[in-house]
Amino acid sequence: MKTPIGTDENHHLMRVRVSNRLFEQFKSIAQQESDVNGEYISVSDLVRAAMGSYVQVHSTRTRLENRLNPKAKVEINSKVKKG
Repeated sequence: MKTPIGTDENHHLMRVRVSNRLFEQFKSIAQQESDVNGEYISVSDLVRAAMGSYVQVHSTRTRLENRLNPKAKVEINSKVKKG
């Protein structure tokens, strides 16, 4: 299958709506992090980091639940199949 121009097989472009208040908070945090680190940090960088953290917390919680209650085995979706 031919990949459209400007796309990448390893990434997915997401477009989401967030409240203005939340976006302003992200902008403020990004500016603070940029100032502290001496390099530009974008809102997108923060969102990617937050998504990665959420997935890690979810996987850890699922593993703990499975360990504490093996009869209610919950699957961890660590790999998503394309197709």
